[in-house]
Amino acid sequence: MHLKNEQEQQRLEQHSKASQSTIDVLEKIAANSDDPQVQMEALKQLAELRKADVAGQKDAYNTND
Repeated sequence: MHLKNEQEQQRLEQHSKASQSTIDVLEKIAANSDDPQVQMEALKQLAELRKADVAGQKDAYNTND
């Protein structure tokens, strides 16, 4: 059980790093674009990514297997 928890923690850390890289890029696009539509799309993508991250973290700690 301990090994399974450790593997899950490592998976969450890897996912978090990947998400942070994507967030950084989307934030730069939203901040630096001159096109309001591009800015809005970047913000929408940020919101969707955040929703997915929250759902993934919630599911990761679901012990009903």
